[in-house]
Amino acid sequence: MSGNITTPGASEALAAVGVTLKFQGVRALDDVSFSIREGEICALIGPNGAGKSSLLNVLNGIYQPSEGFLRAHGRVLRGARPQLTASLGIARTFQHLGLFPGMTVLENVLTGRTLRHRSHWLAQALGLPAARRDEVRQIRSAEAVIHFLGIDAWRDVQVGELSYGVQKKVDLARALASEPSILLLDEPMAGLNKLDKADMAQLIRKINQEHQVTVVIIEHDIGVVMGLSDHIIVLDHGQKIGDGPPAQVRANPAVIEAYLGAGGTESDVDTHESRPEPAVAL
Repeated sequence: MSGNITTPGASEALAAVGVTLKFQGVRALDDVSFSIREGEICALIGPNGAGKSSLLNVLNGIYQPSEGFLRAHGRVLRGARPQLTASLGIARTFQHLGLFPGMTVLENVLTGRTLRHRSHWLAQALGLPAARRDEVRQIRSAEAVIHFLGIDAWRDVQVGELSYGVQKKVDLARALASEPSILLLDEPMAGLNKLDKADMAQLIRKINQEHQVTVVIIEHDIGVVMGLSDHIIVLDHGQKIGDGPPAQVRANPAVIEAYLGAGGTESDVDTHESRPEPAVAL
């Protein structure tokens, strides 16, 4: 088993133990093991098709491992579905935004509060006082997240009218509204310009530090990854080939080989950030 993990560490937030994922005999993930500590920003990187999104889908219960299991806050998860992982404090954004374009920013963020409602759906339907008080609490909580991420100006604007960069922040706000302890981010900076990427990176660091949220992020801009992450896990063809702090991963020959091929050198790693994917700088 690669990176064999048998017992949770004292500050472990999330772990995979021997996770294999098969699709019609094809191994999207092959015996992947790792441990992410509480409070870390951990990046998942690797060439296109390495298995990064598949792994994120396993971590929040969309896919079920063919072999192995997960552990969240010391609890072993087998066959966990998204509703269970959400109840355990795991929230997720998606590479392709799943926002509701005809709803306002506030309404979209409120959808992230579903598991935080205290009143029964029947009480909500009947408009009972307890349900109304609960609704006020949910709105205030959603507004606090909107303010935290600096998107107050768009509170009552329909999401479909917003720029892509602001929509990315709304997607982040919806995930944060669930009050997660672990936040899974699937390419939150894809499609953003340099300034918007810097802004998003600052927001992710702010969430991590001020809300004490463990962050797991898929990101192709390795300059951002190296500056933002405490821990990096590298996948290639579904296998883990690197796992450690940025400096260690940057110097890992297997990682350099995966990105650049046998002819690559470590000096090449520092100079080709602008090349098309999967050739990204390390």
